[in-house]
Amino acid sequence: MFNMIEYLNKRMNPKKVSKLFELIITTSQDGLYVCDHEGNTLLVNDALLEITNIDKETFFSYNLEELIRIGILPKSCAYKTLQTHQKENMIIDYYHGKKAVLTATPVFDENGDIFCVVSNVRDITELNNLHKKLEQSNRLKTEYEEILFDHNELFSKFASSLIYKSEAMDEIVSLANKLAKNDSPILLLGESGAGKDVLARHIHKTSERKGNFVKVNCAAIPGDLIESELFGYEKGAFTGANTDKQGLFELSHNGTIFLDEIGDMPLKLQVKLLNVIEEKKVRRIGGGKYFPVNTRIIAATNVDLAKMVEQKKFRKDLYFRLNVLPITLPPLRKRKNDIPILTLYFLHKLNKKYKENKQIDPVIIERFLHYDWPGNVRELSNIVERMFHMSDSDVIDETLIPEAIRNYLSLNIYEQASSFNESSYSPTWTKQKMQSKQVIPLKQALNNFEKEYLRNSLNKYETLEEAADALQISLSTLMRKKRKYKLTK
Repeated sequence: MFNMIEYLNKRMNPKKVSKLFELIITTSQDGLYVCDHEGNTLLVNDALLEITNIDKETFFSYNLEELIRIGILPKSCAYKTLQTHQKENMIIDYYHGKKAVLTATPVFDENGDIFCVVSNVRDITELNNLHKKLEQSNRLKTEYEEILFDHNELFSKFASSLIYKSEAMDEIVSLANKLAKNDSPILLLGESGAGKDVLARHIHKTSERKGNFVKVNCAAIPGDLIESELFGYEKGAFTGANTDKQGLFELSHNGTIFLDEIGDMPLKLQVKLLNVIEEKKVRRIGGGKYFPVNTRIIAATNVDLAKMVEQKKFRKDLYFRLNVLPITLPPLRKRKNDIPILTLYFLHKLNKKYKENKQIDPVIIERFLHYDWPGNVRELSNIVERMFHMSDSDVIDETLIPEAIRNYLSLNIYEQASSFNESSYSPTWTKQKMQSKQVIPLKQALNNFEKEYLRNSLNKYETLEEAADALQISLSTLMRKKRKYKLTK
């Protein structure tokens, strides 16, 4: 049988052999622990101290039974081996958050008694975190695939339709379906890009109107042209009017006219619009004949029309006439359940248009859920399209997320600080800074902030795991920072 010690002693002097074993022990990335037959510590290496977060003096001050009894160790693989006289394996979750897999092997003397126990301790914290992330990604992927499957038929039917899954939008659509049955004006309110034009088309499709859906962007048409565009003109009405031309109101007869950005309509035209609503007829510029217009008016704006009325920038009588059936679309940040289905819908449209079969990494949708989308659905659509075209493979990965969104997400933890109640969150360093003209170094200020922020987070949550999840960091990172700032919890 090969004896390594004898072999090394023949090739090296005893001091070098001792130095070699010391080097092996100290440089090992796995923790090494050796105890005698009574559980007294004989040897520990630096890796073990790092994994267990226990100092060397503590290991040598107590035996294994005492370390477990006083709560320094949750359990011990070596201690179990001392009881069973067999090789043992176990996984231990240490109190500071690290997880390790241990193997304890008994070493017997010539009489068959245990001489010592040698334990190998391997840190699997990061591996475990990666496994959790993989499970989460697979779960999200399954959820998103189910969404895609459930709505696949819907995707194939409509080139542009209402795609949603949130309760907020479910209420909006139910209201829109109800209002689509009558002819009264509808006023759509909401932020730019929230989908007011899509909802207007849906209302038209849901109604029994057989005419055209005509969209007019009141902000895009120059003021001197919008009147002729809306009401048409007769031949010779002005220079360049060589033929008669129907206006957009006539084109929407028996259909729907959608007046987007209604707040930008010139005041002089607001009177004519009010007359059209009241009399159901229009007269072309330069003409004397009235044309009937059985049209449904849907107006939309992202500005406060009531405030514009107060400022004399919008007619009060027109405002009340348009505001018969108001619908307010919530911004995308208030209906985040719609983000996954909208993302997949936009991707589906692009795949169909360009005859591709690209997929999106579920991590991207997870990131999207933490973004506030100031540009709403329009911004989401544009970003998905950009990532689609920038991707060189069949899987769109998170490296293609625009820098602006990545920067927002990386700073999100600092923005969350504003959610603390000022009466309960008033770190002393902030007060001192406000009372002093001296500016402290930025690194020190950030460290001070991080310390107080972590302290409040640890006090807010019952367990370290809950705090780590809320902070969106790993448990090991939280423990490292906790030690760094000497936080007691």
